[in-house]
Amino acid sequence: MVTVQKIIHRDKTCILLRCQPNEDIVQKIRKLPDSKYSRTHQCWYIPYEKENWHYFIQTGLPYVTESSGTTGSAEPLRENTDKKIVKDPEPDDKPEKNVIHQIEIHYNNQRLWVKIPYRPADVSMIKNLHGAYWNNGQKLWSVVGNTDNLAKLQSHFNYWSPEIYGRIYNLILETCDPKIVEIFKTPEYKDVICVKLKGYGIDQHFIQQIANAKYDPEYKRWVVPKEDSIIAAILTHFSSNGTKVINRLCQKNKQYNQTNYSNSEKQQHLISKFSLDYQELVKQYTDVMLRRNNSWSTIYTYVPEMVKYAEALGIQNIAKADHTLINEYFNHLAGKKIAVSTIHTSINAVKYYYQKVIFRMDLKIEQLVRPKKGFHLPTILSTQEVNRLLECVSNTKHIVLLFILYGGGLRLNEVISMQVNDIWWDRNQMLIRSGKGNKDRVVMLSQTLKQLLRKYFNEFMPQQWLFEGQDNQTQYSERSVQNVVKNAVKKAGITKKVSPHTLRHCFATHLLDAGIQLPYIQTLLGHKDVKTTMIYTHVTTQSISHVVSPLDNLSPSVNRS
Repeated sequence: MVTVQKIIHRDKTCILLRCQPNEDIVQKIRKLPDSKYSRTHQCWYIPYEKENWHYFIQTGLPYVTESSGTTGSAEPLRENTDKKIVKDPEPDDKPEKNVIHQIEIHYNNQRLWVKIPYRPADVSMIKNLHGAYWNNGQKLWSVVGNTDNLAKLQSHFNYWSPEIYGRIYNLILETCDPKIVEIFKTPEYKDVICVKLKGYGIDQHFIQQIANAKYDPEYKRWVVPKEDSIIAAILTHFSSNGTKVINRLCQKNKQYNQTNYSNSEKQQHLISKFSLDYQELVKQYTDVMLRRNNSWSTIYTYVPEMVKYAEALGIQNIAKADHTLINEYFNHLAGKKIAVSTIHTSINAVKYYYQKVIFRMDLKIEQLVRPKKGFHLPTILSTQEVNRLLECVSNTKHIVLLFILYGGGLRLNEVISMQVNDIWWDRNQMLIRSGKGNKDRVVMLSQTLKQLLRKYFNEFMPQQWLFEGQDNQTQYSERSVQNVVKNAVKKAGITKKVSPHTLRHCFATHLLDAGIQLPYIQTLLGHKDVKTTMIYTHVTTQSISHVVSPLDNLSPSVNRS
């Protein structure tokens, strides 16, 4: 039995509904539109309007009015029920007035849309939801469609049945946390691949059924045999049920390096940069360099200097020039205060032309006068500075870049040319392909770097190149590496002029400080001549500390009166 009474609650006229604790009755009252529970009166209430009263009658609950004490099915509360209740004037910050008598909440386009009659408590609650705003065009509230907002709306309005609420809850989870499968390879494991499963409701059982599948709890991934049939089954199974599949395995016949042009294409592009007067000279010059298998780095350095030489002497005169005319050109360069290293490069380019391209046997190349080279020591960071440099970076990719530059003593182009297969995990070595002079070599792979590479491969999943660009196909650019070093130096508060090559100098010097012999350092650096490596003997502290002053071999009296 429900006791019905007209009351004024929170300045609103309401229909009070009081009953004995009974689950069936309470559930029917809770489902009434706009029903609320009053802790003050210890009962339920609904707005004092005709349609609300009709909704109550339709429940079929027996009731008694507190004024008459009679039971029945007729409407005992006739006073004002046929009239709409006139609301009090609304404050300026309230939404525009509109006649809404029922609550409507629906989920669409990752948002929850709420249409309610204006009540301060309801509006205040909605305003506090994440991402809530008033849509003036549709006259409703819009909030972010997440599970937290959904739960708060259900708790406040009790709008959905448990079944519908569960379906919406699952739909939101699937939208906010989509199913994704990532497949990739890491040099840490041989003959296996890694599979990461993400998203709400992802099918873990399928991977568990694969023979010899193992779970790696540290990186939350599965390790399964690298077999074509298994890979195909994984791709087919997850793609068929709408799961997004990201295949990061290195695929055969795929063009990963978009700038991997042929020699002829590079040659044509280089020739096109010069005017027609010099294109035949550039072609003749580069043809020889390509036949001799000179690197493109050397070609790009020599060709511009050779063209400048031809411009100065005249294209028609260079083939017959003698050493006097050639020396006059270099004297002209020296007078322009051009860097000594640039003049040496120009001399090398001109010598190459006469010795390798046109074979001028009568020209005495040794009579070309070179400027005297200065002696400059490389910039070296202390071990404390290097440690500070490595610790100030937080991006995993940038950390690995700096560790490889310093830990392997690599040149910039050697780092960006490294491939995933160049990491020899079991041998603790890294293969450096086509270093300076087009020579391969092997350097050490430290245990510290291996720990970092585990994290790096799990996060970035490189396919072919160890360091990939944003398109995941091309190599990381030289400028990007330079910026990584520049930003790290700034964060570390180091005032010295530091470049990626500086870390190579630090690698060699710190090895020498530790007592490693020069021939080993020469091999690790890939130097052709040990004289190049010997420059680090001028900056090492180890050798100087072992030198004994001749004064210490004497025994003069120190304390004299």
